[in-house]
Amino acid sequence: MMRRALVFSYYFPPMNGPVTQHPTWFFRYLPLYGLESHVISSSVFFGESLGAPSLSGNVHSVPAGRLAQRCAYGLCRLEFHIQARLRIWEHGFAWARAYGIGEACRLIQAGGFDAVISVSPSMASHWGAYRIKRRFPALTWIADFTDPFLGNPLRNSAKWLVPHERRFEQSLFATADYLGANTAPARDLWRERYPQHASKCVVIPNGYDPEEAIAALPLPPRSAPVLAHAGGVYGGRIPNALFESLYELAQAGQIRPGQLHVEFLGLGDFSAVRRPEQFEFLCKSGFVTVRNDYVPRQQALRYTEEADFLLVLDITAPHNTKLQLPSKVFDYLRIGRPILTFTADGSPTARLIEQSGIQHVIIPNDAPPREVQDGILRFLSLPRGPRQCSDWVIRNFDARNIAGRVAALIQGDQPPDIPQW
Repeated sequence: MMRRALVFSYYFPPMNGPVTQHPTWFFRYLPLYGLESHVISSSVFFGESLGAPSLSGNVHSVPAGRLAQRCAYGLCRLEFHIQARLRIWEHGFAWARAYGIGEACRLIQAGGFDAVISVSPSMASHWGAYRIKRRFPALTWIADFTDPFLGNPLRNSAKWLVPHERRFEQSLFATADYLGANTAPARDLWRERYPQHASKCVVIPNGYDPEEAIAALPLPPRSAPVLAHAGGVYGGRIPNALFESLYELAQAGQIRPGQLHVEFLGLGDFSAVRRPEQFEFLCKSGFVTVRNDYVPRQQALRYTEEADFLLVLDITAPHNTKLQLPSKVFDYLRIGRPILTFTADGSPTARLIEQSGIQHVIIPNDAPPREVQDGILRFLSLPRGPRQCSDWVIRNFDARNIAGRVAALIQGDQPPDIPQW
């Protein structure tokens, strides 16, 4: 009899964003390894961008029915406003309590599930799975953290909340059978923090979907080569070193309008830029454009496929940590055009790009201004033709193989580590 796995994730298509990648891959590819997959997700969201194609099959989006969904929407909206006042940014707890946990328990009682896989964000998914595991202890529970919880440099929790978050994480780690970290440094951080749970901590990385066609397109006619960034930019991710170095290079006459145009597509907040007068100059002079809009994934991909160069901002100011890996990097690698990367020295992002076979320049986040300027000039000298990424990337970060790592855990096997990672 085929084993069955229940993917419990607040976010799932038609929600439009990278947070749906892992649950989508588990749903689609676990059957390749003899696991029948079901998903429980929310049917309503508040303040989220929709528009991704919905998936059919064993997808249980709850609540069902127009009246129930209107009530749930109001509940989501109320939760959003309460959390905003409390400085909490983990939506979905109200959904999990009112709808998700009950639907999961109904399915489990009705027929033979072997495992539950929860995916964050949102942490509400792990809280719901924690409640489910407590009720059905025989289930194998895999908690997949695509971002760290404690120690996440982009979390800005209120001080009063931190002790509660610490107890919450401790409960999750003690109860889950496996804990999936996005990168090896995040896994190692957990093993140091929770040595009693070290054997539970594994790497479930980001990657690429082989069924999603991504490739460089012919460059359209334009007045200047475009260095493109697709995705949100805010707070600690603002590339101040890039802006300040572009300004200095322009002032020195080392770059001129028409030699480079940096474009940002996606919801962004540049109000905290360190040198606002320099940023304004760059925008007025045609060096920088901000297209502040949240677009569907297919539109964002088309934008990057037509770019001359691609920009990665793995910036976690002021902490400069080495825990995460932006999922867009894998889109960029498959496009194959030169990549300008700002990241911490020796980070997972740097190691991936260095082994990718794609032309690149990596600038450390703490590099002095002269090094940043030299890196930009060196990058602009690279040829724009696309390259094929390495076999190492193709083999280790295929979504089917990532689902296979999860299937191995459910079937009682420990997946091997990704070499040189």
